[in-house]
Amino acid sequence: MLWIGIVFTVVLGWDGNATAFGVEDEHFESEQSCWEYFRGLPTFEDLTTGSHTNFYDSRSKVRFYKVNGVGNAWVSCKEKNSTRHILQEGEDAN
Repeated sequence: MLWIGIVFTVVLGWDGNATAFGVEDEHFESEQSCWEYFRGLPTFEDLTTGSHTNFYDSRSKVRFYKVNGVGNAWVSCKEKNSTRHILQEGEDAN
């Protein structure tokens, strides 16, 4: 199985305002190796608390990181070619 780690970044300026946005992906053999990769990055500090809804795909987990010297990042690990699920009105994310 091939997994993709999707990273959405927000670069913060000296005044704390967003100055740039970006997206990047990394490829992995398993979901576990995907999450371990991001946990092991020395510049990524995990700030995730509670559960977060991924509005692009409501069944995917999302973790929130502070990236030293850059800004913030939201990471989701997804199985390649899996279908996405968008919440419908009144539907619970869990």
